[in-house]
Amino acid sequence: MIDAATLNEVVNDPSVAPYVAPGHSNLDLSEFLGDSANIAYGDHKGAVIFNKLESNAMEMHYLLTNQVRGAAALQFIRQAIGHVFTTTNVAAIVGAVPRANLRARIISRAVGLVAIGSCIDLGGRSCVIYKLDRELWAGLYRC
Repeated sequence: MIDAATLNEVVNDPSVAPYVAPGHSNLDLSEFLGDSANIAYGDHKGAVIFNKLESNAMEMHYLLTNQVRGAAALQFIRQAIGHVFTTTNVAAIVGAVPRANLRARIISRAVGLVAIGSCIDLGGRSCVIYKLDRELWAGLYRC
């Protein structure tokens, strides 16, 4: 888990903020942590946050600084996903990844998410919608 001060440090890191909210600064995710249905997993190097959707799903966002890349990033995200599936009754994890964010799209596929559609996000960016359901996750990561 991660506290609000550390989460805000991560989201405002110059290697993270432009991907989260282009053109904005001094982002504050404290309110996000105030909702007990949300989950934030991470440390000062990065975070993976999950907000509860109305359905039995959670929306996932990667907030990874330049301090965690490659295999370390994959392991970090896999641990966060595992935490959600083993501590909640969530049936699926979804996320909308901007098409222009090739790194995030590659990571999404590498951790097992499957492209299921597309959308335009609130910032007007064209996105790919990815999904990982509990059954697929269990098959990918069984011991």
